[in-house]
Amino acid sequence: MSAKERMRLAVMYQVQEGSLLLVDAKDRLGLSYRQTKRVWGRFKSEGASGLVHGSRDRLSNRRRDEEEKKRTLEICESRYKGFGPTLASEKLAEEHAVQIPRETLRRWMHGAHLTVPRRPQRHHRHRRERRACFGALAQLDGSPHAWFEDRGEPCCLMVMVDDATGRGMHLMQPQETAEGAFLVLRKRIERHGVPEALYVDRRNVYVADRDPVGPFPCSRTATNAT
Repeated sequence: MSAKERMRLAVMYQVQEGSLLLVDAKDRLGLSYRQTKRVWGRFKSEGASGLVHGSRDRLSNRRRDEEEKKRTLEICESRYKGFGPTLASEKLAEEHAVQIPRETLRRWMHGAHLTVPRRPQRHHRHRRERRACFGALAQLDGSPHAWFEDRGEPCCLMVMVDDATGRGMHLMQPQETAEGAFLVLRKRIERHGVPEALYVDRRNVYVADRDPVGPFPCSRTATNAT
């Protein structure tokens, strides 16, 4: 029995024992009252076997001939190996006058291991909702770049952005370092207070597997944040 049929059987036993009314059983089965009465009638007359679908283990009346299936798969393997079911179905009709529905051919080719495995689908990240109010989350990151082109050395723009409003603070540093991150964080705290949460990436600048060794010696010589 399938899971759906086992669930129906459990509900019918409850109806039989009197712990569940037939009018309430229809909601559990997701059926109309008339359909539920028919299920109950089959259960009373045939027992559990009456709940099994009548077409179980029967061959379909639309089943294709086995010789036709064998001949079609031989053509696909010898002439159209690597073709998908849609293209193979078109070629069979054009070149061999063999009319096989695409989905039928797909099942045959899959069973004979003639189909080309599909590429795994890439799961795109879902855009999350922004935080509801200012200060709930601040995002911190660095962007190394030749910001001054040939007028100066390459440097790193340290950026802290409020997630709710998009308001940012910026600080130029020689490189993306923990010191630069602490400096822009300090400026942010002095101006707007401590953010409720801080979001950074998984780079070694922000994540360490060692125990803290004491307060960080922040320098006061950096450019003021804006």
